Amino acid sequence: MILAALLVAAAPCPGLADDGAALKAADEQAFGRVLASVEGRRGGPLLSASESKDPVSEQRTLAAERAGAACRADVAEPAHTAVDLPRLSAILDRPEFEGARRRSRGLEALWNRLWEWLQDLVSLRGTQTFAETTRWIVLILATLAVLFGLARWLRRSPRAKARANAPEPSPAAPLLESPAAHLAQARSALESDPRQAIRQALLALLSVLERRRWARPDRARTNREVAATLEARGAPPEVSLAVRSLCDWYDRAFYSLQAVSPASAAEFVQRVDAFERGLGVSR
Repeated sequence: MILAALLVAAAPCPGLADDGAALKAADEQAFGRVLASVEGRRGGPLLSASESKDPVSEQRTLAAERAGAACRADVAEPAHTAVDLPRLSAILDRPEFEGARRRSRGLEALWNRLWEWLQDLVSLRGTQTFAETTRWIVLILATLAVLFGLARWLRRSPRAKARANAPEPSPAAPLLESPAAHLAQARSALESDPRQAIRQALLALLSVLERRRWARPDRARTNREVAATLEARGAPPEVSLAVRSLCDWYDRAFYSLQAVSPASAAEFVQRVDAFERGLGVSR
């Protein structure tokens, strides 16, 4: 017993002598565990990543052969033995190493091409060409912008002159009915539709202003815009103040979500009627 233990301890690669047999005897479920144990004792893998995808039977055979070869190499070649160049060359000529070398050469060629392109890009000649091209582009764009602005000004100038020289609509033919007609429609709608009543009263107010030429028959303007231009068109300040107050009241009532009461509508109609009577506009 003691002699057998001494012989095992004196073996050149103790623990690895039976690894080949253990790998060959392992079934598919136990092969991975046995392989990991053997690689742990050896301190390195027996199979490459591509070989790990092969069938288990092929992996068993290849791993067992490499485990035995590693043990024989330890016996035949001490640590201080010179490197066996032919054997190393044969190992490096294996497909997995050849593929790695091809990828390395491809990356190196790509890097060299990229470096040459960067050198050409930042070279003096390339920089001068880029500067000249940029200067011409800026000059062309500036010229186009000036021509575009000049064309727009020439196109709009006749229109502006035409608008300035266009005669104002004649007050003899207003777009609105007479103030009396609108006030009559407002009074008739007080009970049935108070909102329509205050609208007709507002139209009567606008009709008064247009007949006095204090407002233009421009339906695109808001009530506040009309009130803001009264003094500029010759209306007295008190007229401008009264119209602004009536327009503010109308905007709050007409555009509110709440219903307009008949009493409020009647009061607004009376105020417009009093305003129209105070100016003495022809009815």
